[in-house]
Amino acid sequence: MTFKYVDSPHIQEWIEEKGAVLVDAELCNQFHDFLLTLPWLPTRIDWRGLAYATIDYMAVTDEEVVRIAESYPIGKHSLWSEIERQRCEGYRKPWGSSI
Repeated sequence: MTFKYVDSPHIQEWIEEKGAVLVDAELCNQFHDFLLTLPWLPTRIDWRGLAYATIDYMAVTDEEVVRIAESYPIGKHSLWSEIERQRCEGYRKPWGSSI
């Protein structure tokens, strides 16, 4: 049996406690390539020239978060639809992430 990094106890704990979702490597690579097309500061995306939303997750439903996210280019990436699919199938707890 091959041990995968995602099988590490601390990763499994994070998945359980934080509701993280595992996606396949190809989708991660596609999202990585998309992120590289965005303007960057040394350690993060430079949001000054991009449309974005700040969402108070305590004030909106999951469905509203998805609707808001899908109105922005980063929220239209297939990574988010895969996360939402898994969440709807019960693979993760209600989510919170930057969009």
